[in-house]
Amino acid sequence: MGKVIFLLIFLFSSLCANEKVVLQLKWLHQFQFAGYYVALEKGYYRDAGLDVEIIERDLNKDNVQQVIDGEADYGVADSGLFLYKARREPIVIVAPIFQHSPSILMTLKSSGIDSPYALENKDVRFYKKDVDGFSIFAMLKSLNVKPIMSRLKDKASYLDLAKKKTDAYVGYLSNEPYYFKEMGVEINIINPTNYGFDLYGDMLFTSTKEAKEHPQRVEKFKQASLKGWKYALEHKEEIANLIKRKYAKEKSLEHLLFEADALEQMIQDKAIPLGTINIGRVEFILKAYAKYGFIQNIVPAQEYIFDALKKQERGLLTQEEQEYLKKKKVIKMCIDPDWMPLEKNAKGKHIGISADYFSLFEQSIGVPIEMVNTKSWEESLLYGRQRKCDIFSLVMPTRERKTYLDFTKSYLNIPYVIVTNLDELFISDITKVVDKKIGIVKDYAFGEILRERYPHMNLVNVKSVNDGLEKVKNGELFGFIDTLATTGYNIQKNYIGQLKIAGKFDENWELGVGVRNDEPILKEIFDKAVEKITPEQKQEIFNRWVSVNYDRGTNYELVFTWVGIVAFVFSVILIAVMYVNRKMRIEIKNRKLIEKKLEEMTVTDELTTLYNRRHFNELLPRVLNSARREKATVCFAILDIDYFKQYNDAYGHIAGDEVLKSLATSMRYSMQRADDYCFRLGGEEFGIIFKGMSHEVAKILIERMRQNIQDLQIKHEGSSVNEYVTASFGLVVREASSIKSERELYREADILLYEAKKAGRNRVVINSTSL
Repeated sequence: MGKVIFLLIFLFSSLCANEKVVLQLKWLHQFQFAGYYVALEKGYYRDAGLDVEIIERDLNKDNVQQVIDGEADYGVADSGLFLYKARREPIVIVAPIFQHSPSILMTLKSSGIDSPYALENKDVRFYKKDVDGFSIFAMLKSLNVKPIMSRLKDKASYLDLAKKKTDAYVGYLSNEPYYFKEMGVEINIINPTNYGFDLYGDMLFTSTKEAKEHPQRVEKFKQASLKGWKYALEHKEEIANLIKRKYAKEKSLEHLLFEADALEQMIQDKAIPLGTINIGRVEFILKAYAKYGFIQNIVPAQEYIFDALKKQERGLLTQEEQEYLKKKKVIKMCIDPDWMPLEKNAKGKHIGISADYFSLFEQSIGVPIEMVNTKSWEESLLYGRQRKCDIFSLVMPTRERKTYLDFTKSYLNIPYVIVTNLDELFISDITKVVDKKIGIVKDYAFGEILRERYPHMNLVNVKSVNDGLEKVKNGELFGFIDTLATTGYNIQKNYIGQLKIAGKFDENWELGVGVRNDEPILKEIFDKAVEKITPEQKQEIFNRWVSVNYDRGTNYELVFTWVGIVAFVFSVILIAVMYVNRKMRIEIKNRKLIEKKLEEMTVTDELTTLYNRRHFNELLPRVLNSARREKATVCFAILDIDYFKQYNDAYGHIAGDEVLKSLATSMRYSMQRADDYCFRLGGEEFGIIFKGMSHEVAKILIERMRQNIQDLQIKHEGSSVNEYVTASFGLVVREASSIKSERELYREADILLYEAKKAGRNRVVINSTSL
């Protein structure tokens, strides 16, 4: 039995645990994410009822897609998020942290490259994904500048610029310039803001599912994060020390402070309130995206800006009410801190029946409701009179309370009952026991009602429900009056076999929200929120917490004996179910991992890990159809390794396999946009599909790929073309609408490959420019 009690306590405590959420960062740990570290370390998330895990970026993964796929609940990304939304991806922007993007291009002062126009055909060391540096990508496209994008950026590749291995390097104004300053190397900074692309920088975002199903959690996460950022900007040196000590140990304190000062200029919190997003500015950005061909359709901002989405969801409120709430920002609430299962202050967290209702109310009104910590109901009422509380969660009107409160319609109706020791008889008429000492919690409204109705009743004030029940058990009181839900809950928990419900009153306790009467608009808001609760929701909440039934004239000793037995059996079953469910979740997780793995095996080539011929046959029609809808070009190339048979003959098939793997890696790095695809079609033949590029840019890209393969410098003595392994390419660039079939496209590329081989190999042959 002791084990069961322990498990029940564990189960109950788990109900009170903070909500677990994961924040996925867009890059490696640094001051760029200071506000989130502060919110975690200073306890702002914990105070909001959140257990937050912050995860550093895996550079091989799409951090936005991780949130979409549910690997994380929240993420950080820049204005590239608008591209995802244009594709109807389920994301919601919660709050921009950086009003301006720190994303820049850097060149060496000695190179003379001081504007984007000078980057034509120059090598630019860029992110693997376009969306990571979208403001730069957009600037270049708008100016019709076509550099060669080398998608090899990692945390140390800025050295390639210092060593003149690349012409330009993409970075953050707050980060990489420090390294060049430290090395004493002078650089030029090309900032997209100066060329009309002043985009938002880092923005906090979440999935549409999280925003719609848990809007109050999103709001709490947002407010705690903004509070963290405010503190970080006001205490830069303290937080830089924290980040160096705990998150980014390899960075110097000087570098972190450099970053902090630079980011403050991007955030501009002294000029613009933290988290502000301007719908007009968003629409301007979207129009620019459409103008330059980045998006085909503009999704209304109201569909994916969290604050706008909230207003849309809570359409029941008038403009005046919404403006009131906007100014109010947060609603302070007092509760009875010890009145389970109706409500309780559990170490600073509001739990119980009323807490479940207020989760729904918070969704309806769209602003945070914060519980005020009090030690007793008496202190809560005092705080209400002193205007320290805006509302009471669960109250009845009384003459005295009406001097400082208004009351909504009731949302909870519960019978009153009287509790006695087991040896007392059933009480059919309450007037028969008015001369006996009966306890009621001090300042409870029902006490005032009873004193008016039964002026001779011997009512005794007690501190709390438990205090009253304890006094009945010890014989200090004949009985104790409270609600059926509260007394039944406490008897089942602590007094089975000692106390019973011996009688019931004809009246029900009708409980609603108490609202300060000096702000009448607040009562109108909560009246609407109460009205919105459905009977099904009420029943679901009540069933979740209350399992005690009352039958007039029933033997309550027997009832509670059975309640105890049922509770015990239910607990054992519940624990067993939880155990089985846990095993099932593990089993399902393992099975899903296997199914992903199996899918990967069916679409990828085992040796090179590129997509295989089977997936090529499935994907090519989809790419063509997509390009036709977008009225874009399709670029398709076939390549062969030159004299590969001779290589195998000279070095052996194991060495040949290593060549295939090296070539595949080189191809993968050369093609890093989200819709670039590389395939091993068979033997030493490979295929490449991408779209949306002009004839000239596609040729530059494939030429670069050809050169990258030669630059691997894999010795090939059997080749008459070059001392190293090389490849020949046939490239087709056509308007998708002009392509009649996949077979036609493949045949044309194959013919061009043959021409490349015939012309001497190690070259790219492209179709004519008349598309």
